[in-house]
Amino acid sequence: MYNAMKNIFMVLLLLCIALTTNAQDTVKRAPIRRYTIDQNSVVKDSTGKVLSFTQWSALTRTRAYILVPEDFNHMDNKFILVKQGSGALFRHLNRGISNAPTDKSVDNDPAAPPPPPADPYEKMSNWSKPFESEYFKTGEPIKLFSTHDINGNKLSLKELRGKVVVLNFWFIGCPACMQEIPELNEVSAKYKDNPNVVFIAVALDFKSDLKKFLATTPFNYQVVNEGGIYAKEYGIALYPTNLILDKEGKVALHWVGYAPSAPYWMKKTIDENLK
Repeated sequence: MYNAMKNIFMVLLLLCIALTTNAQDTVKRAPIRRYTIDQNSVVKDSTGKVLSFTQWSALTRTRAYILVPEDFNHMDNKFILVKQGSGALFRHLNRGISNAPTDKSVDNDPAAPPPPPADPYEKMSNWSKPFESEYFKTGEPIKLFSTHDINGNKLSLKELRGKVVVLNFWFIGCPACMQEIPELNEVSAKYKDNPNVVFIAVALDFKSDLKKFLATTPFNYQVVNEGGIYAKEYGIALYPTNLILDKEGKVALHWVGYAPSAPYWMKKTIDENLK
């Protein structure tokens, strides 16, 4: 009887240790930061004024404004309304960097060189990677396609081997697609003089609709119209879907949906694969 009780106690003890270890492992895993926007969200304008749900929802529906988290490290349903393409997002990211404490010994040395300008992308470096899609696998090649962009220029993934290729799948009526366009433009602008990086946006829309849209909302990628056939080839069902191909045509990064950290991870991935 004593031995049986002893064996039961040992089993229970080992079970508790295993559960404790699993709990610790779970805590160690870095959480994926996500956020939701609803009528209970606290939204402020650039002056700090709290806007009503009616006010901010009407502005975001115009596609001229987007919402960004007030604090990207604490997703607490608080947001700031910023104007598309105004650079407000990057100023928001950069806020606080310029106020960081400085080395007094350097400040007192008139001959010391000025500190390098703050890089808003670096503030994203400790954020989680964008949420990976289910349509691609990192390190694997994708099915190649050839087409023409909206201006009649030929695009061939096979002929782009040796270059880093950034692909975006989107459509005009997609709110998350609209929200990320200014940030994608910011990233592409950094490589506008680099012929070894190519940015392609595969849209589902008709050419005529895209022409009207792009006349008021610049998208600095090579835009492909009526690209649903290519999205279908990859099984894409959620938008936007983005991916970056390395020089060998293999997937280096891929994600689905709007991701606040995407600009940092895009730039990091592109730079690593240009080496």
